[in-house]
Amino acid sequence: MPDKRKHRGAHPDDESNFNETKLPDLRKAVRDLSWLLSKNYNEASSLKLVGDRYRLNLRQQMAIRRSCCTHESLKHRLSIQKDAALLENSDVFVDGFNTLITIESFYSGACLFLGMDGCIRDLASIHGSYKKVMETPEALSQICSFLWALKPRSVTWYFDAPVSNSGRVKTLLKEISPDTTVELVPDADKQLILSKGIIVTTDGPLLDKMTAWYNLNSDLIYSLSNAFDLKLLNLKTSEI
Repeated sequence: MPDKRKHRGAHPDDESNFNETKLPDLRKAVRDLSWLLSKNYNEASSLKLVGDRYRLNLRQQMAIRRSCCTHESLKHRLSIQKDAALLENSDVFVDGFNTLITIESFYSGACLFLGMDGCIRDLASIHGSYKKVMETPEALSQICSFLWALKPRSVTWYFDAPVSNSGRVKTLLKEISPDTTVELVPDADKQLILSKGIIVTTDGPLLDKMTAWYNLNSDLIYSLSNAFDLKLLNLKTSEI
């Protein structure tokens, strides 16, 4: 069946899944799952255990999984995080779909989640097929404007070539920001790991392999939040 979505907005059940009454249990679930993973318990079984304990459905479980991280990962991510001022005269490499989809989700009014590491993440996924939505041009424009205002030496975006429509996104991005380098590669994660510069991504496993990263999504979304309805659920907890 063709993908007919025009927005990357909220799921119909998100209002009930992620309202304020659910917040205490969701935060506890993030705390418990982070603790279990820190003790090297199996991820799948840990997620099921925590999900069962707090009676979380699959979408809620996805939110807590994307929001949690181990103590070791948290320490590493915070130690290599760079402030916006440090992007000046630096080479910046952007995890294309990871960054774009979260900003599309923000513009679409989707529910977003603040995780343990301070990253804002969404629940969208592409599964090998990307579909442009109405918010795509504005999301790309805002990301590029925000990044270039920080005066980096260069900005390179990597998109996974095997993902359908990646070529169309490249063309659109080059039209919006001609000075931006856009590359279609077999494996964007691998290319980002090899890159020498500051990485823009919120992909947890990828952050654990980085030596320098910038939390663009959070800075950009917070800068725009006064003009848009930000649906952000804070799942960050100081306990692990």
